[in-house]
Amino acid sequence: MVSSIIPQRWISVNLDHIETAIGRKLTPTERSFVEWLYGWDKSTKDTFDTLLYESWKNGLNQGRQLRED
Repeated sequence: MVSSIIPQRWISVNLDHIETAIGRKLTPTERSFVEWLYGWDKSTKDTFDTLLYESWKNGLNQGRQLRED
């Protein structure tokens, strides 16, 4: 299992951030995917983190626009 390769503190911090960004707990399949992904190189992890963050930020902006309209 990937969890045994990656320091638990990295997984728990990143999983918490992902769950906050998506507004729910990850499914077991999603959790396994993220753990697998975080076994990759730093560039891959950073790209994934950026995509999640930008998606979350865009959702906030769209919500603000809807309230203003």
